[in-house]
Amino acid sequence: MEKENSKLTPGARLKTDKSLGTERSKTDNLLERSNKSLEKKVDANIREDRQSADSDRELDREEADSSGPVEKQNTETDKADQIVATERAQADSERHEERKGEDALRRNERVNKSLIVEALLDAERKVTDSDLFDERAAVDSEAKELLRLLTVEQASLESSTAKLADRDRFISIVSHDLKNPLGAIIGASWLISEPIKKNTANFDEILKLANMIERHASSMDRMISNLLDVGRIAQGKLQIKKKAVKVCELVRDCKELFSGAAKTKEISITFDDSRGEVELNCDYDRTIEVLSNLIGNAVKFTPKGGSIEVRVTSSASSSVFSVKDNGPGISDEAKERIFEQFSQLQSEDRTGLGLGLFIAKWIVEAQGGSLSVSSKVGEGAIFEFSIPKV
Repeated sequence: MEKENSKLTPGARLKTDKSLGTERSKTDNLLERSNKSLEKKVDANIREDRQSADSDRELDREEADSSGPVEKQNTETDKADQIVATERAQADSERHEERKGEDALRRNERVNKSLIVEALLDAERKVTDSDLFDERAAVDSEAKELLRLLTVEQASLESSTAKLADRDRFISIVSHDLKNPLGAIIGASWLISEPIKKNTANFDEILKLANMIERHASSMDRMISNLLDVGRIAQGKLQIKKKAVKVCELVRDCKELFSGAAKTKEISITFDDSRGEVELNCDYDRTIEVLSNLIGNAVKFTPKGGSIEVRVTSSASSSVFSVKDNGPGISDEAKERIFEQFSQLQSEDRTGLGLGLFIAKWIVEAQGGSLSVSSKVGEGAIFEFSIPKV
């Protein structure tokens, strides 16, 4: 839009400038023709007046000559004629010089008048150009502001459209992901109730189905909790409640949480808590949530028979928790967005809502720490987060 506007405006202005230049050229030509016409009329009138004056003077001289003696009688008469002729020649010369002076004055007057007219015209045109420049500047400013508003509105529209598309997709995915475990829970409940009704219930089978119901219910609870946490973060209502916590307590609880999952998938998880007695001032439940999320992701993506290392290192100011796996690794492109809200919505290979790492990063940063990842495709990944001691 901006490029199109920049192409149209100079073209229109060049056309205006060309029209203005043509109009000024016509005005200059008209003024020049008018001045020349007026000068010609004035010169013609002066010539007529001079010719009339010369004619009258010649008539007067002829009358004066005719009133004298018809024949020249003597030398004195000749001398008088010579004197008269000399006086007349001198008078003619003086009159000629006088007329030259008048012509010179008239030329100077015309030049001065021409200069004055040009100066006035130039000043008037400068004022016109200044007004035109100011008008164009105002139009440019208004057009620029309108273009800016249009750009902002267009960006807002595109953003709103993208958000609506993400929202619709998100609602669809959440509905699907909630429906799956809910369907499994309904199915398992039926499988439990029917044998009981028929008095053919098997205790081991019922226990197996009850455990399945618990897993699916826990999955739904975790998903709903994540959604609620995202809402609280957006509203600034997710609270961090710090207290003194020993590192060994965090590591111990995570061991208990994932011992069963590791055994089922035949994954080796090692916990290095040699600095376990170190104390941190943190939100115990939320920090467990972060560490559990990282270990859970590692378990999810580590192949059967793989290994995971959980390590804690401490310095004078903070403790750093790291979770290393030997899974497929993460591409550079994916590393740029895995901490974004609903990052999984952009992936066809979706394994969740993409809220865990977003919430984890917020929790860590809310406690004054940081969360990062280093990885190469095919070489696993290492997630690290730090928690200040105070």
